Parts: sequence; C-alpha cells; structure tokens
Amino acid sequence: MATRMMDLAVTSDGDVWVGSGDFGIVESTSAHQKELLLNNPDEYRQNPGICVGVWNFMDDENFFDLIRQISLRFARDGMQVNSIRVDAAGVIVSDAYYP
Repeated sequence: MATRMMDLAVTSDGDVWVGSGDFGIVESTSAHQKELLLNNPDEYRQNPGICVGVWNFMDDENFFDLIRQISLRFARDGMQVNSIRVDAAGVIVSDAYYP
C-alpha cells in the first residue's frame, strides 16, 4: 500500500484554503512531481540537484536523457518509480509514488 503524501490545500491564487474553520488537506504527490519537473536543479538550497528542469531538455532530439533524469530525481526524493514515459502528444506520464 502506497503512502499518501498530504499537504495543505491552496487556492488558485496561492492562498491556503480554509473551510469550516480548518485548513484543507489534499493528496499532493502530483504537485510534488510537478515541482520537481519544472524547477531547475539548483533552485532548492536545502537539497540541490533534486529537481529536473524539463525546460533544459527542450532542444533534445530524444527523450531518453529526460526520462532518466526524472527517474533518478523522483527516486532521490523518495518515490518508488515504476515507469516514466513521454506519450505521442509529448506529455510526461509517470507511475511513481511515495512508499
């Protein structure tokens, strides 16, 4: 059974969501994956090299280096990585979760 990564819920403008006098809690594995993909490797001072920086792979002819980096960085963050692929539309599809 996979552990669910839980975080505070935020609204579309970035504020913490509060409902019925309490903070909202949501499952956030996909949000963590999105942060790891979009941020550059040196953006987190506490853990340099944890992010992928997908924009740095825009001009690459094949996606094997990108897929390898995603797998390595997700695993380094503590995820169990089953598969990473890029579909025909160029969308990154990951089967990775926090154990």
